[in-house]
Amino acid sequence: MKNSKMYQMNKKNFIKLISFVALLIVIFVVNYWGPSSEEITNDAYESLRYEKFYGIVQEKFNDRKNHNHPTLILKNEFGEQNILLVRDRSGIYNYVEPGDSISKEYGKYEVHLTRSSRDTVFVLRY
Repeated sequence: MKNSKMYQMNKKNFIKLISFVALLIVIFVVNYWGPSSEEITNDAYESLRYEKFYGIVQEKFNDRKNHNHPTLILKNEFGEQNILLVRDRSGIYNYVEPGDSISKEYGKYEVHLTRSSRDTVFVLRY
């Protein structure tokens, strides 16, 4: 009877150990063969070039529901548009204020910001 309980305890511990080792192997495989953070950043930067937006800035905030990313809400004739400035180092988020007009053309990294008939150009970069 005592050996039976010992056997069950050892079996449970063995299953826990195997599960833990399997988890470590999965983590290693994903980190080793998965995309690097540099590749992810480059892909995000490249996809940003193919975004187009324009409108009047209604609001700016760090979106807590979306990894606290800097976010702008623009309003134009089509409605509202959320712009995420993930990892951007151009300084546009710190400079922009509600009421400013901003626009970005498809295929470019330049964002034009107009405030009181003064035009400022930011180049989005990571």
